[in-house]
Amino acid sequence: MKKQKNKFLTFLLSLIPGAGHMYMGFMHMGLSIMGAFWLIIAISTITSMGQLLFLLPFLWFYSFFDSMNKASSAPEEFAALEDRWFFVSGKDANLPYYLQKYKGIAGIILVLFGLYMLVNNFSYS
Repeated sequence: MKKQKNKFLTFLLSLIPGAGHMYMGFMHMGLSIMGAFWLIIAISTITSMGQLLFLLPFLWFYSFFDSMNKASSAPEEFAALEDRWFFVSGKDANLPYYLQKYKGIAGIILVLFGLYMLVNNFSYS
């Protein structure tokens, strides 16, 4: 259940990506932002791809300002806001649909990622 909360506590929790959204009751949005944040860190650590970390400030700023905008909205506007996942929304908000629709692009990205990993691992040997 989402409802407007203490603005100062919302500000403090907004400093953690996704926590401000979860505090206000936007669980899907908060969990997906927090999951994306930690997934980027995990992938960049495991694969030694520090270049991925450049995405973190963008995700952090989006999370912070989106939660602060939602917290400062009028009560009628706040009640009309819907809790949605960060990456998908609307009537097509299911993962199998997106996997089917963008499977070619996802395959190319995964192949390029695998090639990068091979080159990265063998170039330092």
